[in-house]
Amino acid sequence: MAGSEFARWWANRLPYYVKVYQETLVGIGVIGCIYYTFYYDGKLEN
Repeated sequence: MAGSEFARWWANRLPYYVKVYQETLVGIGVIGCIYYTFYYDGKLEN
């Protein structure tokens, strides 16, 4: 019961969050990749 109510609530709000926070999420991903590249560059050995 709670799961179906949450699914209905999320379905109504998902387009808003995707539209508003899309640029923010992409920016966080890019910054994360850059940080990973600089921080772990040459430090991880396979």
